[in-house]
Amino acid sequence: MKKIAVVLALMVLSLAMFVPFTVYTQSAQAQTTGYSIQTVTHEVRVLYSGQVVISETIQIAGTMPNTIQVGFPFQYGSYVIEAQAYDSDKNELSVTTGVPLQGQSGFYGATIQVSEATTSTFTVIFVLSNDLLSVASTQNGFVLNYPAYPSFTVSAATVNANLVFPSGGTIKEIAKEDGNLNVSSYTKTDLPAFTSMPANATFLSVTDYLEVVSIKSLDRSITVSPSGIVTCTDKYTLFNDGAENLIFYKFDVPLAATGIAARDQFGRALGVTYYTTASLTQVVNVTFVQALSVGSLIEILVDYNLPSITSDAGKFILNADLYSYYNYYVESLSSTITPPEGATLVSPASTQIISRNAFQESLTVNRAGITYTDTIYNQEKLQVTFNYNPLWIAFRPTIWMWAIAAVGAAIVAFMLRPKAKTTSVKISAPVAAAVGVSADQIRSFVDAYEERTQVNAELNSLEARVQRGRIPRRKYKERRALIEGRIVSLSKTITELKEILRSSGGSHA
Repeated sequence: MKKIAVVLALMVLSLAMFVPFTVYTQSAQAQTTGYSIQTVTHEVRVLYSGQVVISETIQIAGTMPNTIQVGFPFQYGSYVIEAQAYDSDKNELSVTTGVPLQGQSGFYGATIQVSEATTSTFTVIFVLSNDLLSVASTQNGFVLNYPAYPSFTVSAATVNANLVFPSGGTIKEIAKEDGNLNVSSYTKTDLPAFTSMPANATFLSVTDYLEVVSIKSLDRSITVSPSGIVTCTDKYTLFNDGAENLIFYKFDVPLAATGIAARDQFGRALGVTYYTTASLTQVVNVTFVQALSVGSLIEILVDYNLPSITSDAGKFILNADLYSYYNYYVESLSSTITPPEGATLVSPASTQIISRNAFQESLTVNRAGITYTDTIYNQEKLQVTFNYNPLWIAFRPTIWMWAIAAVGAAIVAFMLRPKAKTTSVKISAPVAAAVGVSADQIRSFVDAYEERTQVNAELNSLEARVQRGRIPRRKYKERRALIEGRIVSLSKTITELKEILRSSGGSHA
């Protein structure tokens, strides 16, 4: 028995000695590729709303691979909101997030289809939540937890890192494993593959230049009047994620905006000051009537005018920027363009959502996840062309005049009617009309309830799938928005039918 125990011990010892060499060999073989990473620009930018945008601009030498993987230590994976990639010609590349780096544990990775790129330089952008920020002990101080370097499956010759803070922010210290710094830019040469190095950057922010907020939605409504004047209303839904009450917020509007005003969800006018920054956007500082407490929501509406429309060959043209250069992150954006009553949309094609009623058409574009990077890379401008007959200006006044004339004629006819002979009339007590409800209404009520139950179940299933990482977050946001819209529609139908059933009395009520 002792000999058997000795033999087993020797076998275990041998395995322990050779396994590391085997793993190292596999790792080394995995890194043997036909390309190399020459330079990487690792930019970490803190937005005004506290979210963090990490941009990796990568230059490749050698044979362009089909895919390349970029990532960072696994603890940052839960903070990722979305990821995008573009080549230097601003063509969007396909990105798959939440994947391991070549089978290595301890990393959150993204796979980019660089074979689609037209250049050897491309940029990968990650947007992370504002939970990476914490308040420092010093006044107006914050601590940012971030990956000091990106993680690759091959080594990188040079990595240039740069931290960008909101206007007026200054670095105090960067604490990282390979040495502390007190500057916001640093360089690393010969960055090894599978580097995992978290860092903490302590910085000071000028008062009011960093407000930790989640912008849940932005509904932009652009309306064209019959005279060609373009007005816009941006409706924001803000949630205070910070540690203090919020008494104001700075919103971005287009450079061409004029006549800027703001109001809250109750229609109360709010104090506004605005100024231009870096020739990219106008910043509007809106002061609230009442402070927004921590963990609370508020709706703010910003109104302004845009340049008038132009005409060409009998058609009217509106060049609309679907969003501004936002120094914050918008979770969901919806832009609706409404031409004058009686106008007919000619372009764009039906790739957008076009709504029509009796006399008016409108066009709606929905997007999930918007920040300043979308303005840089997507440059999403929409040219809307429509036909419009100026005679429609007189349409509603003419309808009102006809209606007034009809009512006046009815009154005159009533007053001039011949008087009937007076006869005794037996007055009987009025009988209350029976209030009934149709079978179709009852069936619609039951069907709506059943459908809402199914939709709620689908929403719960979607939440479970995203928590297990089985669905991309962008697809999750889009699907969730559709489901929530269906729930709102069903709830409205149920409420209307419920009132009808209650008014019918008896067992239905």
